[in-house]
Amino acid sequence: MRKNAISAIILAAGYSSRMGVSKALLRYDNKNSFVKKALQVYTDFGCKEVVIVVNSELSNEPSITSLLSKNIKLVTNPYPDKGRFFSLKCGCKNLDFENDIFVHNVDNPFVEKNLLNELLANQGEYDYLYPSYKGKGGHPILLSQKVVMAITGENNFNQNLKLFLKNFPNSRIEVDNPNVTANINTKEDYNNYFKI
Repeated sequence: MRKNAISAIILAAGYSSRMGVSKALLRYDNKNSFVKKALQVYTDFGCKEVVIVVNSELSNEPSITSLLSKNIKLVTNPYPDKGRFFSLKCGCKNLDFENDIFVHNVDNPFVEKNLLNELLANQGEYDYLYPSYKGKGGHPILLSQKVVMAITGENNFNQNLKLFLKNFPNSRIEVDNPNVTANINTKEDYNNYFKI
């Protein structure tokens, strides 16, 4: 798979009620927020396009809108309460290219280019790949164009994404990186990973 045949969707539409502030805007380091760091990795990797799915509160956030370009698009999920499947559907419907895609949850900011390469290298005939650390599944996930089309055409918005994806040939890729399982939902979670 050629890198320029890959797109990415960053899911950042949740209201972060447990965190108290938007997880997309959390500080990753002195230069980057969670969403900016993820975006940088996918664009540096060579993704042809990146779609960032946000809620209405973030749709005019300057620190996000300033990141947009010809190949970086912002999409607003009007119904974030419908969950991750609906957010992903919003993102898939706004892709300009018929590519396989990486799906990135903004509350796991630790994606790196070597992990993306490892997922691509193991894709083969699988429609859905995900990294795993010591048997626990993680992120980002890699979806084939076949899955993207199925999500776009699905009218049941209440789907559980994990269960939906089990309908497709899939593979778990074991990696030596515990951060693939990170899920930063609370201030305590954030403090466990970041000492900024």
